[in-house]
Amino acid sequence: MSVFYTYNQAGADNGPFTLDELRTQVTSGQIPFDKLTRTADSNDWKTASHFLPDLADLSQPKLVSANAAALAAAGRTTGTLASLGLRVCAWLYLAASLILGIGLIIDNSPPIGFGVIFQGCAAFFFFLVVAEISDNVRTIVQNDRNS
Repeated sequence: MSVFYTYNQAGADNGPFTLDELRTQVTSGQIPFDKLTRTADSNDWKTASHFLPDLADLSQPKLVSANAAALAAAGRTTGTLASLGLRVCAWLYLAASLILGIGLIIDNSPPIGFGVIFQGCAAFFFFLVVAEISDNVRTIVQNDRNS
């Protein structure tokens, strides 16, 4: 039976793990699929995927689900205050743009009104994307610190 070790940022080996323990930690998300891993009898570092080829579907990152798992593990159901603020700003900006744009359309300035509405929609989606990226980056950093 092979014994495995994983590399951490401090330069020390984590382990030992059996192949089944390594598989369990990868499938539960405790160890990333691309985590540097070696066998006890080798100094050759390879990704965990090298030792677990049957789990190839885990090689695709699932940032949103990782974010939800990290938040659930921390006992939280929402993102950071910053991302919540970005989401609130997005909705407020959209509402203000719609009100102003409709007002301009009614006031016989349709090109300007539609331009304001379009700009509001673009900003709305931009704020939402930045908020989601913020949550995902925070989750990745948190996972790196824990590994």
